[in-house]
Amino acid sequence: MLRSTARALLRAFAVAVVCKSLVAAPVTVDIEANVSLIVDHSGLLGGAISVGDIVTGSYTYESSIPDSNPLSTVGDYWHSDASHGIQLQAGPFQFLTDPTAVNFIVEIANDHGSPTSSDNYLLRSYSNVANPPLPSGAIVEHISWQLDDFSQTAVYTTALPTLPPHLPAWTSSFGLDIRGKLPGTSQTFLIRAEVESAVLRLPQECVTVEAPDNDPTGGLRVVQLGDVKVTAGFCDLSLVDFFGDGRLGVSIPCSESATSPPATIHTDSVCPKLPTRVDVRILTDIAELRAFGSDGLLKDTATAAPIYHEQILTVESTDGIERIEVLGSQMVLYAVCWSCADDPNDPNDPNGQDFRRADPNADGVVDMADGINLLGFLFLGNEAPSCMDAADTDGNGELDMSDAVAIFSYLFVGGKPPAAPGPMQCGPNAGQSKLGCKEYSLCE
Repeated sequence: MLRSTARALLRAFAVAVVCKSLVAAPVTVDIEANVSLIVDHSGLLGGAISVGDIVTGSYTYESSIPDSNPLSTVGDYWHSDASHGIQLQAGPFQFLTDPTAVNFIVEIANDHGSPTSSDNYLLRSYSNVANPPLPSGAIVEHISWQLDDFSQTAVYTTALPTLPPHLPAWTSSFGLDIRGKLPGTSQTFLIRAEVESAVLRLPQECVTVEAPDNDPTGGLRVVQLGDVKVTAGFCDLSLVDFFGDGRLGVSIPCSESATSPPATIHTDSVCPKLPTRVDVRILTDIAELRAFGSDGLLKDTATAAPIYHEQILTVESTDGIERIEVLGSQMVLYAVCWSCADDPNDPNDPNGQDFRRADPNADGVVDMADGINLLGFLFLGNEAPSCMDAADTDGNGELDMSDAVAIFSYLFVGGKPPAAPGPMQCGPNAGQSKLGCKEYSLCE
């Protein structure tokens, strides 16, 4: 077995440590949900959203935010920066954290409560807006999502996770809720949706483990993941579906020998130059990464937290990373991501400013003023947007009237959403057509 029963028991007693895998970094999770309940007796939503509609969106939090809850069984992580919060598209409306007054919490509970204890995963945004505004004049009071696990096995720490919740491990008693009211009255509305997918957004180039055309027999000495090559050390590698959810990983079963590490990740072919940052998504509690440059010298290391779960370990070097030795045992490798030198997706590159698409006036909210702002620049000689990529609604690398039309179409007639990173969350320009982004203060 990949992990002994003793190891599984020990993980319940593991404590979170501050390690390089938990460096300050935003975590963005893309979600999709199905509307299961609408309570709107006063018609505040105007019938625009119905049971069965699809809700899409994302939430973003900072992995380095400190825990403000003194209880050992609850971690509260409050956010007030404009780049954090939740953004949802339901019918013709965006429901999102107000970027000018962010009051957003991620709460993680581990074996909390008495006499019945449970694990809990909670998001809640207390200051929100609708875009366009609801025609009834109603306001959005709360946006929340809660998951519960009464078996107390979904989490083993109150630390803020760097990965999305594994949905099969949780139950959803309350769902994804959007609640609002008409000010000065008792009229309220509720939209409840059941989240069906929660996927970590990876803005960099990434490779994952794909099913082979033919099931391999015996052990593997080399596993090719796109341009990334994984080579075996003392023991053979194999492909496994560890969680039984259809996701394949590369099993690395043995610890290092005196002459070689259990596995080596070769990244010398992923960039025109060597990558300056590599993120490794791996199931482990004892892994250590050692990154080496083309000169053979050790450039950086990263160590896993001592809790057996999927983690993202990061190594960085401005000199470039040619290979990464993976030390440890009983590990499963799921993905390798990287940022290239002089790449706008590289978080160390000053030219790679994050932004929100279709927001040329850079106020954090996509509305009619953005289309007007862009037309003023194109035809009246007004000042150029500080972030040209944000104004490039369709992401084709050209600014013209079609970008302004796309904004109005998206806002008022249900047109195609703006290109990635989209209008509701901060992110880099992951496409090939880049106009540049000198400044977008809400995402700094």
